[in-house]
Amino acid sequence: RDGTEQVWDARSGGLRTQFNSHRDKIYAVEFSSTGDLVLSAGADSAVIVSNVVTGMPVARLEGSRGIVIAAHFDPESRRVVGASWDGTGRVWDAASPYRRWQSAAIGADCDTAESLVPDQRFIALSCRNHRTRVWDTAGGELLAELPGVTTIDGNYSSVFPALTVNGDRAAIVRGNSVEVYALPSGQYLRSITHAAAVQTVAFAPSGYDLVSGAADGSLLLTHGDGNPISLPASSAGIDAATILNDGRVVVVDAGKKLRVIGPYRAVLTEVATPSRVGLMRPSLDGRRLITISPRTEQAAPTLWDLGQYRLVARLDGHAGRVVTARFGSR
Repeated sequence: RDGTEQVWDARSGGLRTQFNSHRDKIYAVEFSSTGDLVLSAGADSAVIVSNVVTGMPVARLEGSRGIVIAAHFDPESRRVVGASWDGTGRVWDAASPYRRWQSAAIGADCDTAESLVPDQRFIALSCRNHRTRVWDTAGGELLAELPGVTTIDGNYSSVFPALTVNGDRAAIVRGNSVEVYALPSGQYLRSITHAAAVQTVAFAPSGYDLVSGAADGSLLLTHGDGNPISLPASSAGIDAATILNDGRVVVVDAGKKLRVIGPYRAVLTEVATPSRVGLMRPSLDGRRLITISPRTEQAAPTLWDLGQYRLVARLDGHAGRVVTARFGSR
């Protein structure tokens, strides 16, 4: 009645996905024959085809003047037929008008298939027990297959692979080391080594500067092909780190401390965070930051002012754990 759609795993009974595309009553739902899509017909006079894994709408099928009370995929899930209270029946093309390409499925154990920076042209997808795949989204081209990221013991998620904005280098966490590869050749270039398991890695918004943090609280900043520089360490493992456009390094540790480190290794601020942090999304101008909780916690994202070094707001209102966020272009 409230427009919520929930996809459940019938074997475990666990909730897989929850979304609300109609925001109104739903009268019919149906899986596609392949199981990767689900349609819903609603009181908003539309049929919405959504991706089962992400919950994101693939296509919104409109045209009816009344409530759509029934809808079905054809056997090949290429078309949708719907019946409306206005006495009409409609057949729509179920293909997305927006999607240009999609990568092939990797495997059932792909719960880590997320990109560190999914907004840019080049993305790296790494799934548990699989190699890291680097894609050029401009043409749907698989650039390289690199070693997979290693899993981390304890209360940590596997580390996302990192790419330069130009897509010419990749950084892959392998135990205590960050391995750097050239793209698209896949040639191994170097390793950056910590004394403990590496838990986060990120390239700067431009160039080859790279920050990495480990379970022992160590933090290394590597300028291009130079030697790593030790930044002030944390008393707890590093959960997330990023480099801003102006060169400042933002780091959050498992002790729920957010620090900003400036030139000459100076700690510009240290503040407490409401929860642990799994991902950070800085704005393009570096003035704002969104922090997102890891999968082990269900906490609201938080918005930070990186000019005055203060917490602006908790972004409450979601029913489940928030897994990602974006800033608008304006």
